Amino acid sequence: MVVVNASASQWGLTVDLLAEDGSVQFTTDYTEDVRAEEVGRAPIEIDQREYTDQPTTSFGTQSGSDVDIRFDWAATRIVVPLQFVGSGS
Repeated sequence: MVVVNASASQWGLTVDLLAEDGSVQFTTDYTEDVRAEEVGRAPIEIDQREYTDQPTTSFGTQSGSDVDIRFDWAATRIVVPLQFVGSGS
């Protein structure tokens, strides 16, 4: 699942790598106020691909108002579907 939020200053998950006991601790700051800033959510596809050292981002073929963003790294591709809405002006 990919979540798009209107606020660039909010994070949903904080990772504390400096825990006193050496463990990794996760805390969530994803409150109802943060959730209220969501623009949308979409399921994502994860595929296994040919290995690539460089992380890359590309777009699929646009069909009407739909297009996919593809993120490739190592042997994994994540596909995020987008649909453009609005007047376009």
